[in-house]
Amino acid sequence: MADIPEIPDVAIIITPAQTVPAIMEECGKKGIKHIVIESGVFSEFSKDKKSLEEEVRFIARKYGMRVIGPNCIGTINTENQIFMPFAIFKKALKSGNVSIVSQSGGVGVTYMRICNENHIFFNKFVAVGNKLDIDEVDCLEYFIDEPATHAILMYLEGFTRGRDFFNAAMRSEKPIVVQKSNRSPMSAKIAQSHTAPPSGNKLHEIV
Repeated sequence: MADIPEIPDVAIIITPAQTVPAIMEECGKKGIKHIVIESGVFSEFSKDKKSLEEEVRFIARKYGMRVIGPNCIGTINTENQIFMPFAIFKKALKSGNVSIVSQSGGVGVTYMRICNENHIFFNKFVAVGNKLDIDEVDCLEYFIDEPATHAILMYLEGFTRGRDFFNAAMRSEKPIVVQKSNRSPMSAKIAQSHTAPPSGNKLHEIV
């Protein structure tokens, strides 16, 4: 990485989880400030992997980096046709004015497909995964103030900062639609194995 002549705007990491801290160190030394970790097998896989996430967080803070992920499929910007996900899109997506935040890459891709099939075109997409750094509140606050976004669609398995989310949503003049899983024993079990949110994590219990 040291041989790259310029400092990249963003680094996308999709390597085995145990290799991520060393790559993060290289990115930090290079001066890269934006990281998307699409690699999985972190805390969603085992509580023992929580220490690995903490190591990644420590490195990110040491170098002043912002991180999306891990365990995600990244971001899409249809305005400039930047596609980070490892999902395959056979043709360019028409840009619209709905922006999507999803904790699940699979659900997020389903949202995109259904929206496009019904001529509801999206502007930007973010899959936050395990929310090691950037979470749903960061995304919500960004899209509330982002001019190209007129409506916000979100899929969440757990809330990281419930009160902050509530306060941000209350100041928004844009419509916000949130699908919240993890509300029944079965969906909680599925969510626990996916992004490991706290069981029974409901917004009204946090705010």
